[in-house]
Amino acid sequence: MTGAYRRDLELIDKFLSEYRNSPDTYRAYARELMRLMKWCIDLHRKAPVNLGRADYESFRGFLVDPPAEFCGPSVRMRMPDGSLNPDWRPLRGPLTPSSIRQTLVIVNSWVNWLVENDHIEKNTLTGLRRRSSAGTVGDPDVTLSKDKSTKLTRAHIKAMELVVAGQPRQRWMLALFIYTGMRMQEIWKHRMGAFFKGFDDEWTIRVRGKGGKVRDIPAYKNLMDELVRWRVHLGYEAYPHTDDKHPLIQRGRGDTRPLTPRSINILLGRVFAAAGIKGGRPHNLRHYFGTHLLDSGADRRHVQLLLGHSRYETTAIYHDADLSDLRKTLNSGFSSPEP
Repeated sequence: MTGAYRRDLELIDKFLSEYRNSPDTYRAYARELMRLMKWCIDLHRKAPVNLGRADYESFRGFLVDPPAEFCGPSVRMRMPDGSLNPDWRPLRGPLTPSSIRQTLVIVNSWVNWLVENDHIEKNTLTGLRRRSSAGTVGDPDVTLSKDKSTKLTRAHIKAMELVVAGQPRQRWMLALFIYTGMRMQEIWKHRMGAFFKGFDDEWTIRVRGKGGKVRDIPAYKNLMDELVRWRVHLGYEAYPHTDDKHPLIQRGRGDTRPLTPRSINILLGRVFAAAGIKGGRPHNLRHYFGTHLLDSGADRRHVQLLLGHSRYETTAIYHDADLSDLRKTLNSGFSSPEP
């Protein structure tokens, strides 16, 4: 297995780890994603994260009419070292239309996870029709997912804030996404000790992001207000210390385990729905953070740094931006009225 495929297998395993507490779901998701992986390695010769719309159309065709060498009796799917078992056959024969639909729904969940964690730019499954024996499943215009680039406005945010007004955990969760632009995995893995007070007597969040890169995000005053509200609700001191090991989002009062990305997705999905926002996902809030600042006139270089973008062309020009510049950018952007 080449390095590219090994990396993709690691990403699949990270995604699956969110379902460890749901064995049936874990097994179903693992089976479908390993089918995709096997097809990519042995037949399509293209890494899963590089698949485009046409590739997924080919994958669906494979599920409808798989080559004989990909069909066989059930054997162990993974080797002891975690690699795919070369003797494993992903199918016993052609899948039914309903099974193909389920496969694509599960693959779509993984692709959305890749987008939300910035491993790929967009969901290339968007718009892929889910066919049945009659041609389509349900409305022929229904697609597998909504376009992640749907732009949230301040009106959307206000509607969501009204929904969570009486829900302490969701209220804190929403503020954390809106005012930091952090990725889902960053929010999940960081602790309260990520907040610190600098020499300028201002609060900052130190984030270790993709590739182990560290960035400092100024803590906007509204975020600090919500942090204090959340901590008091939990029975903690108003402000954290740098050695505070409590998760940024814990499961509840008395339960200090971190809320899983899957649970965060579900809870925020309900908030989006209650606010009348169709197809909203946590990653839309990260986009709101960036686009709102840009629309308010913020320096694009500063916004890219706050978001933790790592491309050479965006990082090579960051050396003249210090924390005070970023704090001004954040304060100015979120204090300004909606353009």
